[in-house]
Amino acid sequence: MGLAALLAGAAALALGLSLGWLAFDLVGVGLLVLAGFVLFELRQASPMLSPRIFTRRGLSAGSISIFVQFFAFFGFIFLVLQYLQLVRGDSPLVAALSLIPMALTLMPSSRGAAHLAARVGNRRVCVAGLLLLTGALVVLAQVDGNGSYWLLLCGLLPLGAGMGWP
Repeated sequence: MGLAALLAGAAALALGLSLGWLAFDLVGVGLLVLAGFVLFELRQASPMLSPRIFTRRGLSAGSISIFVQFFAFFGFIFLVLQYLQLVRGDSPLVAALSLIPMALTLMPSSRGAAHLAARVGNRRVCVAGLLLLTGALVVLAQVDGNGSYWLLLCGLLPLGAGMGWP
C-alpha cells in the first residue's frame, strides 16, 4: 500500500505540473488516494497513522488551527514580498530585510510560549496567539500602494509574536 500511495503521489505531482494544480482530474485522484489510505489504515492492527487519532477534539482543533495559521502566514509572506518589490520598488534584499522585525518578535515569543502555557494553560496561549495573528492581518490589510513602512511594521510585530504562540 505504501508503494502504491507513493506512485499515486508521484503521478499526481507529474499531472499537477502539466494540467495545473486545480485540475478536476488531479483533485479527484488526490481525494481517491486519500480515501484509500484512510480506509486501509482503519483496517490495520497497528496502522502507520491511525485516522482515529483525529477523533480527539484537542488534536483536531490544534491541527486545523495550525493549518489555518500557516496557510495565512505563508500566503502573507508571498504577497508581502511581492508588494515590497513590485509596488514599493524595493530590491529583493531590502524586501527580505524588511521582514526581520517579524522574526525578532517570533523568536522570543516562541521561546516563552511553553513557560506561558505552563502558567496559564495551552488553550489561553493558543487563543491569544491566534488573536494576535488576526489583529496583525487586519492591520496589514490596511496597507496600500501609498502606505508607509511603519504601517507594515505595526502589522509585522504582532504577526511574529502571534506565530510564536499557537
